[in-house]
Amino acid sequence: MLVLEPDLIFSSKIETLLKKLGLEYKILSSRDDLIDALSEDLQAVIVNVDTLGQDYEILQNFSNRRCLLLGYYSHVNVKAAEAAKAVGIESFPRSMIISKLEDILGRTSGH
Repeated sequence: MLVLEPDLIFSSKIETLLKKLGLEYKILSSRDDLIDALSEDLQAVIVNVDTLGQDYEILQNFSNRRCLLLGYYSHVNVKAAEAAKAVGIESFPRSMIISKLEDILGRTSGH
């Protein structure tokens, strides 16, 4: 699982949840790091869609596979949310993502 979140404080919240669920992950801090780390065998990608700029299509190929694509965005960045959803990234406001991740990943990991 890859997580794109440049903010250290928020990435630590996600990391705490992923550890609690016993999931393997790699936290990335930039869009370029994400591009370099994308591979065919990924099971999930979680992105702060605000960090993608206009490059949402870099994840479009993964929406056609069994890779789970989850994103979150600043509640004021509605355009980012719409663009992300258009390429297959299920997105939520940043204020909701921790609880959504716990629910979605908890179900898929068997916890």
